[in-house]
Amino acid sequence: MEDQSHKYQIIVPKRVREYMFELLSTFIAVALAFLSQYYFQYKSDRSTEHALMISMVADLRIDIKNINELSSLKKEITESGDKLVDICYSNYSTRENQLLMYYCSEPITDRKNQINFTQTTLSQLKNAGGMKLITDSDVSTSITEYDNEVRYLDIFAASGYTWLKEFLVLEEGLLYERTWINDTSGSHATINTAFLNRMYATTGSMLISNDKLTVVKYGNMALNYVNYRNGYTYQCEALKIQAQKLISLIQSRYHIE
Repeated sequence: MEDQSHKYQIIVPKRVREYMFELLSTFIAVALAFLSQYYFQYKSDRSTEHALMISMVADLRIDIKNINELSSLKKEITESGDKLVDICYSNYSTRENQLLMYYCSEPITDRKNQINFTQTTLSQLKNAGGMKLITDSDVSTSITEYDNEVRYLDIFAASGYTWLKEFLVLEEGLLYERTWINDTSGSHATINTAFLNRMYATTGSMLISNDKLTVVKYGNMALNYVNYRNGYTYQCEALKIQAQKLISLIQSRYHIE
């Protein structure tokens, strides 16, 4: 009986065992290499994601700063527009009112009228597949919504340029080109009124045209453009709130100061 039990025992040759061991070792090595590559790629992606979020916060802060600058001009431009319209609809033939037309039109045409939103990080996120690196769905959704609003405001600004262009065309037919005088420090310039005063003393007017219809049309266009500017500013101020919320969200999820 003892001989029969040994007769059916399976013996694996040494060479086969070595081959199986080598195969297992190779499989483990490949698996470890794959896991190592995945780990380092994951670390790299998270590092890139964190860097993009830092950059995004910096861009948002620049946008907020520019919106604040635009908002700070709203009162001056609105008041200038209101005065200009009042003059155009009333007695615009006096020296004081005509001179005031030059002063009131200057802020409307020469002040900052739109914002070039910072697109550096948004472009990276959209064009280089960066959005796929954002693991937080709330953050990615908020960034997309912010980008949509920025693109809407860019379109809004482009339409506003049409209003400004029409206003400038009317102004070219009504007001002489303004010249400037620097103060003694050279840090501030004021309108040179010498030429305008000479024109008034000589012709009784500082205007190229004294046609009532032309003056009223100019006032109407000033009102339209100022209303556009205010509408654009209000939209930017709403975007500012959105930017502040997005900064807070990114800071809370990525531990960014």
